[in-house]
Amino acid sequence: MNETARRSSSSSQRAHGLGYLYPPADSLHKIGCLDDELETALFRVIQECLSNVHRHSNSRTAKVSLRHDNAHLHLEVRDEGSGIPRDKERELILGGGGVGLRGMRERIAQLGGKFSLQSSAQGTIVGAAIPARSRSQQEGGKVA
Repeated sequence: MNETARRSSSSSQRAHGLGYLYPPADSLHKIGCLDDELETALFRVIQECLSNVHRHSNSRTAKVSLRHDNAHLHLEVRDEGSGIPRDKERELILGGGGVGLRGMRERIAQLGGKFSLQSSAQGTIVGAAIPARSRSQQEGGKVA
């Protein structure tokens, strides 16, 4: 997952000069192999977040964090841009706004997760907490 996100962002980094900060690869070994649906959803959310950073934030960097506790995966994508204008932020928090954010919300909700959006003049944070499912649980028909 982490390596896939790194590769997908490298062409954008070269083209637009954005810097992406990921957790060290060895810090994710505890997460293990994610089920396909969860891994794809996380990848698409990260992809959309990085696209939004490039198009809207005026930030030169984005930090992608993925951590695991006993039951959930926690994703956070943070930029240091200009933030979302207050009138637009309220609309986005209430579920309106662009197709990209709506799609992220829907992907996370389909997996039983919670989506969050915070913004200020110091930047924007998109977060998700999703029940963790490993590939072995998917194959065995179990869901955590």
